[in-house]
Amino acid sequence: MHSDSARDVLLWLLAAWPRRGDSVDVAFNGLAQKLDPAFEKSDLANTPSGSFDRVSRELRVGDMAKFVVSEAADPESLSLAVLRRDSSGRWKLVSFKFQCVSCFGSGVLNGEPCDTCGASGWGLQDGQLI
Repeated sequence: MHSDSARDVLLWLLAAWPRRGDSVDVAFNGLAQKLDPAFEKSDLANTPSGSFDRVSRELRVGDMAKFVVSEAADPESLSLAVLRRDSSGRWKLVSFKFQCVSCFGSGVLNGEPCDTCGASGWGLQDGQLI
């Protein structure tokens, strides 16, 4: 069993997170040990203007931990970090999505599921209302 908490892992990741203009591939390689196999490399494009330096309290749901992350310089620009504890007890980052700019995190746009974020409230998804 590994002793680093989900918060410890997230803080380590945020300290090493790429800045604007950094290579996504280089960043991915540097962070890979703490990334879940389901992590999408495109989440590394979610870069701060300065640094992600504000982290909420942890919401634990089973083996998942969720945190809202922002910058002190831009506290209204929110991201959601989701970590999962693997079979060896280590926390790994599953996703790091910015708040949807269409529905502002609600998942609902004009009374319908938001097709920008796939009704999740976070990131971009290819959704199509039918």
